[in-house]
Amino acid sequence: MNKTITLILSLMLLALPMAFATPVAAPGLEKCWDGIDNDLDGDIDMADPDCEHFVAGNPTCADLGYDNEVKIEEPDDYVGTWTYDGDWDLDGHGTFLVSTGDETYFDWSSDIGISAVIAKGGDNANVYEYDPEATSDYGLHPPVNNGGNIAGISHITVCFDDGENEIPEFGTMGAGLALLGAAGFVAYRKRKN
Repeated sequence: MNKTITLILSLMLLALPMAFATPVAAPGLEKCWDGIDNDLDGDIDMADPDCEHFVAGNPTCADLGYDNEVKIEEPDDYVGTWTYDGDWDLDGHGTFLVSTGDETYFDWSSDIGISAVIAKGGDNANVYEYDPEATSDYGLHPPVNNGGNIAGISHITVCFDDGENEIPEFGTMGAGLALLGAAGFVAYRKRKN
C-alpha cells in the first residue's frame, strides 16, 4: 500500500509543473503564412476566414466592438526614414512589439492578450481577429491594392478589451493538483505514523 501511495505522489509531483505552465498563445490558432492548417478547419493560411478578412475603408477597434485602440503610425512631423519596428506602449496596459521585414509584412508579439490587429494600407484594411485573444502572430499585411500588389503599411491598429486581456498564471487544474497532492501527502504521513 505504501508503494502505491508513493507512486501516486511521485506522478502528481511530475505533473505539477505542467499544471502551472502559462499559455502564451492559443493552441490551434491559425498562423497566416506557415503553410499549415493550424486550427484544423480545412483552410490554410490566408484562405482561412479565421485568419484575416478584408474591410473597406478605415475600420477602428470600436467598429469591431473592442474597448481599447492603439494606433501605430508615422507622426505628421516626422523627418527621415520611418519604421514600425520596436516596442509600442498600449496606453499603460502593456507593450506591443512590431517587427517588419519590409513595409508590407509584419510580425507582432505582446505581453497582454490582443483581440484584433488592423493592418491598414491604401484605401482599405485587413483585420486579424483572435478568439481567444493571442499574444503573437506573424505574416500580417494590408490588403491587395488596385494594382494587384499588397499595399504598403499605412498604420497598424491594436485592439484589446478591458479586463479580459490578462494571461492566466495559475490554472484551475494547477490548484486542483496542488490540493490533491497535499491531501495525498497528509494521508501518507498519517498512514506512516
